[in-house]
Amino acid sequence: MTNKQNWDKTELETYLLYDFWQPQQAMMVLAGFQMLSSYNKISIQFVLDPDAFDVFEKEIVAIEEKMIDRLRKLDAILSSADLQDAELTPKYFIDWAISKRLPPDWLDWAIENKLYMPNKSLNLDNLFFDKSQKNYPPELDIAIQAWKEVALKEGKGKPKARVRDWLDKNTDLSNEAKERIAIVVNWEKTGGATKT
Repeated sequence: MTNKQNWDKTELETYLLYDFWQPQQAMMVLAGFQMLSSYNKISIQFVLDPDAFDVFEKEIVAIEEKMIDRLRKLDAILSSADLQDAELTPKYFIDWAISKRLPPDWLDWAIENKLYMPNKSLNLDNLFFDKSQKNYPPELDIAIQAWKEVALKEGKGKPKARVRDWLDKNTDLSNEAKERIAIVVNWEKTGGATKT
């Protein structure tokens, strides 16, 4: 029995070229199924490459259960992220699945065919700060940007004052928001003169 899908014979390349996926579509493709409008009657016959499976073999039930279980896990994790109504890029969903330790079986194929470019390193901005999402935290995003700009570069003055200066020059936030961010980003919590 063959249980490895031949991704070249599927619609996977087309799916990966889409500008956006809806979450339910993404979960199906990440689990190795065709993009269907509903999970309701999902079965092995809707895998991306149905020819990879001999439906008369006894093992087909185990393979089907494993793939459907993967789809359920992805969907359960997705529900906790409140992305049900989002439309995001295929890369976003692939990166998301990798971050959840559920990379798609076709990941290596997609990389080899230059349909997906992996991140060189973990990039928190890509994983968490999608400005199109309703749960986007602008102050947290700006706080991390400020920290990167100030903490990773040499400069004169106390960290909190340097952060505040960066916020004044690069944002149009209220004074209260700038103060909150400067307090959070400040890594030097003790008082006293700056060490020279």
